Amino acid sequence: MKAFAQECPDLLIGQQTAAQLPWFHIVTVIGKLGWIKPQRKGFEGQARQSEREMVSGESHYFLGRRYRLRVTQYDDPPSVALPNKTAMILSTRPESSAAQRDRILQRWYRAQLKTLIPPLLEKWQSALGVRVDDWGIKKMKTKWGSCNVDARRIWFNLELAKKPIAAWNTSPSMNWFICWSGIITIASPR
Repeated sequence: MKAFAQECPDLLIGQQTAAQLPWFHIVTVIGKLGWIKPQRKGFEGQARQSEREMVSGESHYFLGRRYRLRVTQYDDPPSVALPNKTAMILSTRPESSAAQRDRILQRWYRAQLKTLIPPLLEKWQSALGVRVDDWGIKKMKTKWGSCNVDARRIWFNLELAKKPIAAWNTSPSMNWFICWSGIITIASPR
């Protein structure tokens, strides 16, 4: 294993798997290095979304549809509205910062998910005969969802609000899978 880690110092795979997997699994990974290296380079070269400044003209997504943000300033409480299929109006107080505008939009996304998730949970709880005690929404960097078996809780990633509505209604879909796998995990713990 040391030879593998020295031969491929740029790949963390060798260092991470050496302590965790049996040798025959590691040999399989070594056999796939020719495929892994180009894939990794491809991921590193992908364009990333620019840092959001929360100003008029930026593109933001909701349920898979792209909206042009229009920031308006009023003394009324902050709000988000979708007056048509292309515009997202973010109403804020005149002195609001970009971080405050971002929090307003995140709260709005969270409120929208809170109306979309319960029917999905209800459907799968009934179908599988399992009860979820709690569920929540939080911002996650690397997962679309997670499950806590002991608390019987499912967490959904806030970023799901940006994914296409078809993914909420069709089977199989990412949102369907997160809900279903969380309930299955609760039903059959360790």
